[in-house]
Parts: sequence; structure tokens; C-alpha cells
Amino acid sequence: MTKGRRAALEMAQALCREHASRLLYLACAGSTLYGTAVAGRSDLDCRGIFLPSPQSLALGKTPASLRASTAGEHLQSGPDDVDVCLWPLQRWLLELLARGDSGAMDLLFSFSCGECVLFKDAFMDRIFAEPLRVLSLAGGRSCAKYCIGQAERYSLKGERLNVLKRVRAWLDSRCPHMSGLRLQDLLSGLLRDCGHAEHCRAGTDPAGAPALVLDGRVHLAGMPLREFSGRLDRAIATYGARAEAAEAGGGADFKALAHAVRAASELQELLSTGRIAFPLACAGELMEIREGRLSKPEAVALVRDRLALSERLLEDSPFAREYDPKRAPALVLEAYGLQEGGDAHGGSAHGGDGPDPVLAGTAQDAVSDAVSDALPDALPKAAASGLDAVPASLLRQIQERLDACEREHHVRILYACEAGSRAWGCPSKDSDWDVRFIYAHHPDWYLDVAEKKDVIEATIEQGDGGVFDAGGWDVRKALRLYGGSNAAVFEWIRSPFVYRRRGPLLHLLRRHADTVFSPIAAWHHYKSLAAGMLKADPDPQARTVKRWTYIVRPLLVLRWLEGHEGVPPAALADLLAQAGIGEAVRDGVQELLLAKLAGAEKGVAAPPQAVQDFAREAWERVLSGGFQPGHAKGRIDLGEIFRSCLREAWDGFSFR
Repeated sequence: MTKGRRAALEMAQALCREHASRLLYLACAGSTLYGTAVAGRSDLDCRGIFLPSPQSLALGKTPASLRASTAGEHLQSGPDDVDVCLWPLQRWLLELLARGDSGAMDLLFSFSCGECVLFKDAFMDRIFAEPLRVLSLAGGRSCAKYCIGQAERYSLKGERLNVLKRVRAWLDSRCPHMSGLRLQDLLSGLLRDCGHAEHCRAGTDPAGAPALVLDGRVHLAGMPLREFSGRLDRAIATYGARAEAAEAGGGADFKALAHAVRAASELQELLSTGRIAFPLACAGELMEIREGRLSKPEAVALVRDRLALSERLLEDSPFAREYDPKRAPALVLEAYGLQEGGDAHGGSAHGGDGPDPVLAGTAQDAVSDAVSDALPDALPKAAASGLDAVPASLLRQIQERLDACEREHHVRILYACEAGSRAWGCPSKDSDWDVRFIYAHHPDWYLDVAEKKDVIEATIEQGDGGVFDAGGWDVRKALRLYGGSNAAVFEWIRSPFVYRRRGPLLHLLRRHADTVFSPIAAWHHYKSLAAGMLKADPDPQARTVKRWTYIVRPLLVLRWLEGHEGVPPAALADLLAQAGIGEAVRDGVQELLLAKLAGAEKGVAAPPQAVQDFAREAWERVLSGGFQPGHAKGRIDLGEIFRSCLREAWDGFSFR
């Protein structure tokens, strides 16, 4: 730990001792966290969380924040200074994150940059394991809009200040003494040299007398020039340092613009991937904006484009629906030992040994709970469990593996999901986790005549919550398969487990799915699957529970295709509800699936007779007649989807 970071930790600990509070977390913030710090120019900002004492809460004396700075209370920080700001746990969780405060959101995901974390109490893992449950993404959108509003406000102030200073310089050069002169004596020349359509123009007073309208104020042409000069100086003095900086930047507040781009980019990343990774991928852009190398119109357009994309993502992003307003209050109570999860002396926030507080139910737990309810509801609950069914420690390991894939192969992952039995809603007790993803290389990778590998092979790893493997396809390959109605791609984009999402890919694939989907191609795919399963175990009495499941599922899809148009559902629960089968068959299939869910998939066991009869009759039906699809496949511009995904993944790369 460097000298500055050590000093920050000591300052934070001293603040907590002074207020009889407990330090829960401390991390580098600002430019250090974003990856935009400049040696010799940037100070060290640190933010953290503390747990106020019960006494201060009871007496209503909990401060809104604890602050300390090596620069002193009233001085602006220099490059060697350290600033520390600590928020009470209650304010951070119940107020700041609930309204999507940008700094609070940064702190929530700062753990993604290990070297920026200066101190972490074990209790904080309870929050970091499921950060989206305590963060309102609607508030994050408001925060980004506020940032661009501030940027435009100070840019406007800078423009106005620029006009005022130009008038001041013009007067000083034309008439330094001003004695005996009136504004009207110089008005035509002033308007000729300093006129501005909005901020410096000719006008009249309410009585119709000639006047100068300057920065929204009316100055009568007949007033003494010395009086006008005094008004001009007072008007200039009302503008603060940020407007001065905007005026110096040619009418743009580049610091505010950089914050607006950062906030909008973070919101887009959060809606796409479910997290914010620090240092930021857009750090280079932020540096260009702050240094004035990206113009104000370009920066404003960048923010608006990203906010517009975020608006679209909010419509169907699974991460936008994870906020749970009950979660934050429960965590605060838990921190004080007032709710299950902490001990009687203050919970895990007060240290001590014990079991890992970061626990989440497995898919099997979700199914066990569901089975206790009415049987028809059991499978839909299991299928809809999504990321809630992934143990928190395993989810972290999956995200780390995806990060490693990006680093090792120099790609950006556009979409990652769970595939196979877990996505269908019928895992067994010991099913593996099958992570599948679509990725994009840098655009330069595609500009080559050489044939290149367009898959990342799945690698098997042992996670804390079970075995998982992760592998994926290049986006160009995935789009070609999608255009050819590859069934795997259509199942991926309907998975309830979305591990990561970046840019517009998932939104576009879902939107155009019914157009490009080929029913006849799907028919042959699922017919082939069923044939393979039946051929592998021709004797019905020798088939395992798992084999029966993998025979029944494609047959249900084939039955669904006979009576519906569009893409068939991936979840078995939906197939059972929509495939037009009898109640006895539906109940029998549910009984078969629950046996698999309970861990009996490797055992040889015949399903109920109704299921056996359905499988035999459904296969005979497939063999006896051809399939007549209700609609033909359509066409869309897959090339434009490909280009738009690359532009988003690689920071606005242009093909022109």
C-alpha cells in the first residue's frame, strides 16, 4: 500500500474512532478508480462506509458523512493531497443507491478493482454478492440525465461569460476613461464587434426606448457609460469557477461533460452486463473530453446516444428488474444484529468467525421449495428462477472466467447466458452449469484474408457451487447461425440466466427472432434430436430418467410447432402448457421432471404410462407425415446488426 493510501486508511479509522463507529469499507474513488488519474495532477479521493453506533442513532446525532483532508477544511486539494469521505451505511443503502447517486453506484462496484480496495469488512460481502438488489437503475438513469443537464448548464454559462468578457475587453480598448460618454455613443460599434444573436443584441425598454440586451438584462442606451461599466463588472463577478473553466474551454464545461459521459457509459454497462468494471473501459474517452480533444457537440452526442441505448435496454434488461426495495432495510437491520443473518452483538459487521455470510439458494433449493406447492406450479417457478438460483460465489467465479476470456483472447463479450437443462428449467441435483457466450473481436480482426478460429472452446472448471464450463462463438458466426435459424442461438437468447450483456445484440436478436426463424429448419433439428435419443436407447425399459427427459423435450417442441407460429419456448414448463397435450400426459411429464430435479436422472426408471404412450405416438406422427409450416422465413440486415455491435463494443469505432 502506497503512502497516500495508507494515510487514507488511517484517516478513515481515526474518523470512526472519533465517532464511536465501525469502518465497513474504504476504496479509492474518482480518477484513481476510473483509470483517468494523471501523475502530478490528480489528488487521491477515497470513499467508504461506516456503521454508526446505536447511541448516535438513538440520539439522532448520526452525521450525513465523515470527512477529512490533508488539504485542510477550506483549501482546494492539490496533487499530493488525500481526501476521505465516509457515508453511514443507512444513508448509502436507503437513500443514495435508491436514487441512483453516481458516486454511491461507483462505490457499490469498486470491489471489481481489487487494488483500489483499501479496507473491507466481511459484512460488505453480503452487499457485493448481489449489488443490483440494492441499486435502483431508474435512479441511475436520472443521475446520467442530471449530469448532462449540468454539463449543458455550465456550458451555457461559459458561453454567456465569454460574451461578457468580450464586451469588457472592447470597452477597455475603445474608451478607457469613459468620462462624459453614454452607452448610446458606442452602441452601434459594440453591436458590430461583439454582437451575439442571443446574449448581446439591440433591444428596447418597455416604453420603446433604444436599449442593449446583454446576458438577458436590458441596459438603456441613454445611461452613462461608467454606470454600464459597473453593471458589466458585477455581472461578470456573478459567474463562478466552473463557468470560468467552461469559458476558457471555448464555451464548454469539459469536466461536467466528462462526468456525463462516464455516468451514461456506466449505466449502459450496468444494463448490459449487470455490473460496472473498474477501471472504466471508457477511460480514454474521458481523458480526451477533459483535455478538450473531443468537442462539446461530440461529447453531448455521445452522452445522448448512450442514454438512448440505455432507454432501450431498460425495456428488456433482466438487470433492470433485480432491484428489491426490501433488501436494503434488511441489510441495515442485519448489520445491527436485529434480523437473521447477523449475531446478537452486531452481526457480521462486527467481525468474528463463523460461516460465510454470502449464501444464495441453488437451483435444487428453488425446486425443492416449488415442489412443496401445487404440482403444476413447481416447474414454472424453477424455470423462472434465473440468476437468483445461482450461488453467489459461483456467480462471481463465472464473471471472473468471462473476464479472463476477454483478456486472454482480446475480445469483448456481448452476451453470456446459461444453456441446457438449467435454462430449460429441469436441472438435476448435480447438473453442470453450461455458460455460453457471444463475443466480438476488435474490428481490425475481421479485416484479414486469413481464415481464423471463430469459437472459444469451453473449458471445464470446478466452482464453489458446482462444475461449470464456459465457451462461445464469435458474433459474426453467431449471426450467420441465427440467420440460418440455428436452434441453439434461439435457445440462448431466451435463457432466463443472463450473466452478461453489452450493447444492442440481445435486444436486436430478440426483436427480429420471429422474422428470421425458420419453422422447417427447427422441425428438422428437433426431429434429429429425438431420433438420436431414441436410437441411443431403443429399449424403453432400459432408458434412464435423463434419457426420457431428452426424448420428451424435442417431441414437445415438434408438437408445439404444429400448432403455433414463431419461435418455440425454451422452458419445459411453457412447452407443457402450450403444446396441446392432455392433462394425463402433462402430469406424467411433470412427475418425470421432478424425479430428475430430485437427482434420480441416472437411474433406470420408466415414466408414467401416459408419457410412454405420448412418446411413441408423437414419434410415429413425425415419421408418418410431412410438416407444413404456417409462415415462411423473412430477411433482415444482419450486417448492420454486426456493425452496430462492433461500434458499441469498441467505443464508437466507425467503418466509414
